[in-house]
Amino acid sequence: MPSRTFTVDELEEFGAECEGEYRRSIDSGRWYEYFETVFRAGDDGKLYLVYTKEGLTEYQECSGADVFTDAELINDEWVVECPEVEIFEEVQPVTKWRKVS
Repeated sequence: MPSRTFTVDELEEFGAECEGEYRRSIDSGRWYEYFETVFRAGDDGKLYLVYTKEGLTEYQECSGADVFTDAELINDEWVVECPEVEIFEEVQPVTKWRKVS
């Protein structure tokens, strides 16, 4: 699938740093938790994947380009290359156990 380059400002505008169609924790360390987030671009309506991180204490607050793990400084602007993705909803049954009284 094709990819697209977004500026950090565009990603923040589309809510890619903290919300999206789908967000999943993929790793956690002492200071940060890492996520993969699928967000919908507001201008073309397509879905894209971006990797983000969130600080776990008040001293590891992330903002701007720090939020996006793949951000690169190109021509004095922070940009992120995001692949286009497709997702689908899958219903999974859940089994719950209760004691016999």
